[in-house]
Amino acid sequence: MRGTDFLKTVEVLRPYATDEWIVRTQIGRAYYATFWEARSFVETHLGYVRSGRASEHREVATRLAFSDQQAFRALSRLRVIRNAADYDDGMHPGAVGNLWVEAETLSAWVITRLAELTQDAIEAENAAEGSAT
Repeated sequence: MRGTDFLKTVEVLRPYATDEWIVRTQIGRAYYATFWEARSFVETHLGYVRSGRASEHREVATRLAFSDQQAFRALSRLRVIRNAADYDDGMHPGAVGNLWVEAETLSAWVITRLAELTQDAIEAENAAEGSAT
């Protein structure tokens, strides 16, 4: 399973996103899609080993910072938004909608950036193999 599979839930719920609980769910799914993609990237290209602890969310973001500061900041902000959606039950419904717009934008940007970084890493690995022969 890939992280982006979580985005299927976002799309299924989109027609019903007038309910606050659905928007909050979409925020969570966007975060987890992005987190899983980031975790896969840092495992594959930066040597990260899963800890299985809750701190893994911070660890993945921190490791991502070694490759791309903007992606690190965007993933970190997305986590803050997800936490607010999950735990801030006093939030005004309009604010939840605004957070969804930001979360969707950040998620798409980070996932696209991770694909670019992956391509760069593959090209660097190929170049290194070519010069070693």
